[in-house]
Parts: sequence; structure tokens; C-alpha cells
Amino acid sequence: MSVQTYYLLLDKHIKKEEIHKITTEYNFEKIDERGKEHIYSWKGPEYVSTRGCYFSFTYDVNLSDDANKTDIYKTLCATSTVRGCSYADRDKQINIMKAIRDLYGGKIYDPNQNTWGIRENEIPQLSKTEIACGIQYVYFCVDLSNKANNSLIKEVDTREIWFDVSLNRYEYPQSLVDNNKTVVLLITIFETFLKSFFRKYLETNKDAYQNFIVDYKPKEEISNEEDIFEAHLRKYTFQNLDSANKAYKKYLNFNLKQEVLNIEIIPTKKDTKIGFLLTQLLSIRHKKIHEDIYSLDLTKEKTIQYRNLIRIFGENFIGKFMKNHNLKLLIERELEY
Repeated sequence: MSVQTYYLLLDKHIKKEEIHKITTEYNFEKIDERGKEHIYSWKGPEYVSTRGCYFSFTYDVNLSDDANKTDIYKTLCATSTVRGCSYADRDKQINIMKAIRDLYGGKIYDPNQNTWGIRENEIPQLSKTEIACGIQYVYFCVDLSNKANNSLIKEVDTREIWFDVSLNRYEYPQSLVDNNKTVVLLITIFETFLKSFFRKYLETNKDAYQNFIVDYKPKEEISNEEDIFEAHLRKYTFQNLDSANKAYKKYLNFNLKQEVLNIEIIPTKKDTKIGFLLTQLLSIRHKKIHEDIYSLDLTKEKTIQYRNLIRIFGENFIGKFMKNHNLKLLIERELEY
């Protein structure tokens, strides 16, 4: 279901000032007015609300039922939430409709189910951490799909690699250049995910956050807590596996190396641990960025293997972290986000 809508149908005219008062009490903000229609929106605290909720009301609406019988409703209120909404979003939708109905009567219609009445809130009630960190995993999957999908990886003819004596350098086919750029992008996606996940976990866990703040001993005095957090975060490099493991192990109680990096992708084959292969990938990226050296063996097949490596890392990371911390982080499944 992409949109959940409810209508409250009333056969009496409710003054707009009275409805506006109720929307204000429920922290809705008026965002538009189109003729007789008044439109409001609500968005709750970050990582409590994900999509928000919409509310509107209008007057003198003709509605026909399946038998083509037409009724005129002097006041019609509507609320909607969209796919990916949180428990709080749906709760707000349900509560404002019930509040108006309790004051003025009327009947609630569910067009999605073609039934009368309002259903219980069936959305899973996730914690701030589950929403915040779950969103980071969604971003990771989306970036991997959109920015580094297999269709962007090129076939490479190694015969097109040649050494230009006059320039004293190798010349590469564009396909090889593009595959090297894809590897750099894969590491960016990997690093961004590890760093943003780490940040969001700390920001949504008070004790872990305070431990991270208190544990930092700056050379110069920093009074602002946010500045202390950022300064401490800069101490860790999340494209460095040892540094990332140290941060996760100490502050998130998660041994990245033991839980994820030591996993053998192909148990019967040598040198297929996730950590070992990531080190190879990081080396390719380092040479390209810092020494402008291209990896000559980045064929389409090998580049796709590296792309799959990042995907496998993400899947194992999120699965192990959920299990170790008893969290629901697959919000694409939990909330259809």
C-alpha cells in the first residue's frame, strides 16, 4: 500500500476556526489553501517520524456509493500517510481523526479497504536507533544500486593499453578508466556507510554518546559538545579497516573484524575473507587517488566481483549487528521504507 487515507464525513458544517484549533493542538502546520480546501502537514522529531502525516478539510462534497446513491457532506476531513511512514506518523493520522470525530460525530471511511471505521496502528514501533541506522543501510543499498550498478561497469580490451614513449606514461582505454573510477566510488560508499552508521548509533544512544564525548582528550580546550563529538570522530578513518574496527569495538561494542571481516566468502577457496578482499580494493583506490596509478586488471568481471564484495559486506554487517544488538534495522522490510 503506497498511501493510507482516511475520510471523516460529517453532515454538519464545522467552522474552519474550530478545525484549525484542533490541528494546532496536534502540532499540524497549515501549508496551503485551495478554495474551500485547507491543507496541513505534520512531521515529528527526527528518527521518530519518517514520512510525516497530511491532513486536510473542505466543505460541501458530493460522494456516490457503489449503488450510485449520492450524499452531500457539509464537512469532509482527510488524512494520509505514505509508504515508509513510522508508527508515530500513523498514530498522528489516527488520533487527529478520532479527536474530530469524538467532538463532532461523523463516520470514518477507509477507501483502501472500502470499509467504515479506522483500523489499529499496524506499523512496527521502532526505536530511534533502528530508524536512524536502518535509514543509513537503505542509503547504502540505494547508492550501490544507482551509482555503482553492474550496467555502469565496462568491458575492457587490455590490448588498448599502450605506453606512450613521448609522454613517458601509459595510455588507457576509457573503459578501464571508468572501472577504476567505479572502484573509488565503491570505497566511498563503503566508508560513508560505516561512518554514518557509527554516527547515528551514537547520536541515538545517550550512554554511548556520552562515553564517546568523555573519552576524548583534546590538546586544546573545546567547550561545545558538538565540536568535541566531531573532533573525536575525525580521529577515526573508516576506510582504514583497523581504525574502523577500533571505533566499532570500543564504542558500539561490535567487533567488526571478528564478526564481518573474517567471514570467508568462498570457504573452500584461499584468500576470500571479506577483510582481505577489502584490503585489495582499498589498495587500488589508494594508488589511483594518491599516485594516479590505474589498476590494469579491472576487467568487467573483476570490477563486478568487487562491487558484489561491498554488497556482501553490507549484508553481513547489518545481519550481525542486528543479531548482536537485538535491533530491527531492515526498515525497508519493517516500514516498507
